[in-house]
Amino acid sequence: RGHHSLKEELSQQGVTVIAEVAGGDPARGKVRENYKASTHGKSLVENGARVLSIATDKFLYHGDDKGLSEARAQVKVPLLRREFIFEEYQVEESKILGADAIFLMPALLSDERLAALHKLAIAKGLDVAMEVTSEEDLKRAMAAGGDIISVLGRNLDTWEPRWDQAVALMKKVPKDKFLMVEASVNSLAQIKELEKLGAHGIIVGDALLDDFYPGKRLAQLLAGVDPP
Repeated sequence: RGHHSLKEELSQQGVTVIAEVAGGDPARGKVRENYKASTHGKSLVENGARVLSIATDKFLYHGDDKGLSEARAQVKVPLLRREFIFEEYQVEESKILGADAIFLMPALLSDERLAALHKLAIAKGLDVAMEVTSEEDLKRAMAAGGDIISVLGRNLDTWEPRWDQAVALMKKVPKDKFLMVEASVNSLAQIKELEKLGAHGIIVGDALLDDFYPGKRLAQLLAGVDPP
């Protein structure tokens, strides 16, 4: 199996749309009763997604491991595993399931853990998106060697979007880093604004969660069509 590099995708011209494939989210709980991650993933890629963030976390994103491996068999774009990673075995598992990249959250890990997990992931050929919500997170992510910074514009306690927080933090990320952002993006205008601010990749999740055909909704969003 070839590696589909997240970093390489983020370095391409134009902003990279990263579509989230999940059964729910931390704010709303479970939204989709039955869905097939591979079918949704394929539809999203056919309609403009250049990377997929596939949720395997069962408790907050209502995904499963099987969804990632099944999606891997269907698409040839970078797959980012949406999972809270604390241990080395989860890094190994990510590779086996077919992920090309993982998220690490400095807010949940000690400096030593963060650096060790980052180092192991890189050694295994995985890209690492450091998910940050504050300037302190950002400093720690960079100290651990992170070169893909994913700014999360959310209140971690309530999961409410924090657009201004995301924009302020984006401005602190050094220009030599790859910059991703997740801030409840649901319009083409927001995508264009974030691109102007220097984002290389934009995660779209909330806007797709209610749609039975998320690929169709993504195509509408990228065409500037408001939801019905």
